[in-house]
Amino acid sequence: QANSVVSSFNTIINGTISDPLGTQFNYNGTTAELKSVGSSALTSTPTVQMENNELNVTGINLGKNQEIQIHYQV
Repeated sequence: QANSVVSSFNTIINGTISDPLGTQFNYNGTTAELKSVGSSALTSTPTVQMENNELNVTGINLGKNQEIQIHYQV
């Protein structure tokens, strides 16, 4: 029973990604696409922002069999 209960919890809780772009690069566009690619659907969608030459993703909550990909061009 304990394994069943623990497997329902998120492994990553309120995670963030900050990807500052080097000065030699520029973003091609102003948006990034976030896709759920795991075998289990996301229970909440993270927020993706591109500003001031930095990509920031906040509110990442991932559990078992959940995975995200972030696509953007530089």
